[in-house]
Amino acid sequence: MSRGADQGHLPTLRVHHQQRRRRRPRHQPLLNRTKGEVCQLALQSGLTGHVLGRTISCGNPRRTRMKADFNCGYCYPCLLRRAGLIHALGDDPTPYRHHVADLPLDDGKPET
Repeated sequence: MSRGADQGHLPTLRVHHQQRRRRRPRHQPLLNRTKGEVCQLALQSGLTGHVLGRTISCGNPRRTRMKADFNCGYCYPCLLRRAGLIHALGDDPTPYRHHVADLPLDDGKPET
């Protein structure tokens, strides 16, 4: 056990953190909006579809020596991003590393 935990600092820190949270309410205007609604708001604010297509949402970003592949195309954030951009733009201009339609299906059955 660490020295701080032995001396009872952990409960003190927890109480301090809870008190700070009560003092500063958070303002999260996009919390209850869908990804498509957020993309539409971005367009209404002056961003272009090209700029939105260059943003990064990936949970598995990878950068190689010769090329930047920042959006994999199959992780949950990429799928949400794709749906949001299609909702707002009618298309998704993002260059994904993989396209979901090209990935093999895994139906959970063992191969024979």
